Amino acid sequence: MARRPPRSSYRRGPAAPKPYEFVPFPDRVIRQEVPGHHILRPDLLTGILTFHLHTVTPLFVSSGQVALSEDLGLKPGGVVQAHYRIRGQLAIPASSLKGTVRSIAEAVSASCLGVTRASRRDLPDAFRRPCTRRAACPACTLFGMGGNEAYLGQVRFEDALLQEGGTMLYRLPSLYRPRPGAPVYRDRSRRYKGRKFYKHGRPRQADKGGESEVIRPDSLLLGRVVFTNLTAEQLGLLFYALGLEGRFLLKLGGGKPACLGSLLVEPVRLVLRNEQAAFLGDAHDAQAETIWEGDTLTAEVRRYITEARQNGYILSQQAEALERVLRFDPNDLEECPTGAY
Repeated sequence: MARRPPRSSYRRGPAAPKPYEFVPFPDRVIRQEVPGHHILRPDLLTGILTFHLHTVTPLFVSSGQVALSEDLGLKPGGVVQAHYRIRGQLAIPASSLKGTVRSIAEAVSASCLGVTRASRRDLPDAFRRPCTRRAACPACTLFGMGGNEAYLGQVRFEDALLQEGGTMLYRLPSLYRPRPGAPVYRDRSRRYKGRKFYKHGRPRQADKGGESEVIRPDSLLLGRVVFTNLTAEQLGLLFYALGLEGRFLLKLGGGKPACLGSLLVEPVRLVLRNEQAAFLGDAHDAQAETIWEGDTLTAEVRRYITEARQNGYILSQQAEALERVLRFDPNDLEECPTGAY
């Protein structure tokens, strides 16, 4: 008599492809002393980048609160998870932007693994030692670190505020925390495969469940990032991680596993400031700052990214893997699964 299959296998079709892939870890972590914030060094770069974020798919960043749908200007009669707001204005919080950009910068540079639920003993040797102010990796230098060696980093994001567009109701599927012990995250030797990134895809609403307030596709937000005492390679890494080279789109927000949160980022204005402008705020002194916009800004951004690539600050193998995961081709997008996975 044929063996009866397990109950769990009944009526189960082929497993849907998971909407994520892994970027392999680098074989080393480079570390150096952080420059600090106590003085602006004339040999390093200080300034502000203003950028636009275009929503390609719906975007959801929870406020942590529920609201009546009619109070949000939406179809009445529902209680929904509200999108994040700052002083009543729809926005992407600075912390979400910083975390998303940091994860990319970590993945494509010789950086440590800043935040993980994985067991450190299963990670490559280079990732077992934490960074300190005297020995910080590229990502910790740029974005900071916590713990006993708390450091703010050389980069500060601001909340990105909605300029055009609005919100709609969206029914997200049930989402669960990743389980780092699951076999899918490990290779045959039980080592972790690398950093996990969700791919872009065609969103599909769940058939049932609660609704959330999401920012509609084709909306526009305006963001800013302030940077202090960066080398040309570090600035290039920051620009790359923002997606300004055009090789990939960002993935941000609570709906990433459901193919939400695809964002196109475009630079608007770059201001490089010297010590006088940074300390005194003298924006009227033509000698105090240099400004790029339009085509000259695009060329300047690419120049810094190219320098970071040529000097090995952006690792080619990891960058190619990341670009394969986060590449956005509207003609080659898979439909996102709606069930738990």
